[in-house]
Amino acid sequence: MELMVVVAFIAIATALAAPAMMSSIANRRATEATHAVVRIGARARSEAIAYGRAHVLTYTSSSSGAGGNYGTLELWRGRTDRCSSNDWPTLISGACGSNDDCIDSLDMGSYAHPTNRVKLVLDGSPGGGSLCFQPNGDMYFANPGGLWTSNPPAGGGTDAVQFTVQRISNGSPTGTDRLIVFPFAGSPRIRR
Repeated sequence: MELMVVVAFIAIATALAAPAMMSSIANRRATEATHAVVRIGARARSEAIAYGRAHVLTYTSSSSGAGGNYGTLELWRGRTDRCSSNDWPTLISGACGSNDDCIDSLDMGSYAHPTNRVKLVLDGSPGGGSLCFQPNGDMYFANPGGLWTSNPPAGGGTDAVQFTVQRISNGSPTGTDRLIVFPFAGSPRIRR
């Protein structure tokens, strides 16, 4: 009898704690994704300087997993030191995993859980865009098929390109958005 009371108590406590645990796990995944975006951005900048070649960080709104629209970043190494002198369409061809010029990728689909997802959005250019890092520390932005510019997309701020990491629960954004800025003259960082 006492054993059954203990087992019942444990079952009730577990049932009450499960939603809070799921929310905590989802928050942790969103935080991990935010730090991963900063990490890949910092790697792009540091490898451009270290290798003396331009590096491009591409963003697309597609991803793996159910729904497939949670965002992907891929880091590509150029052949020259200038963003404008590389033939990026030729270098960025095929799947990242099968191309030696792709040195890193981050798929937000990998942070999915049955009812919780993590979504990456490039503010002002939700469909896609690229950041190019040159060895001299300069960074440029381009919309898909566009020219390199030192102007951020509309909505990204005045001196930086901004990404937003959202936690999606049951198909709707929930919790606090995490903002990541890529300043044109500095390393990426978390704004909030």
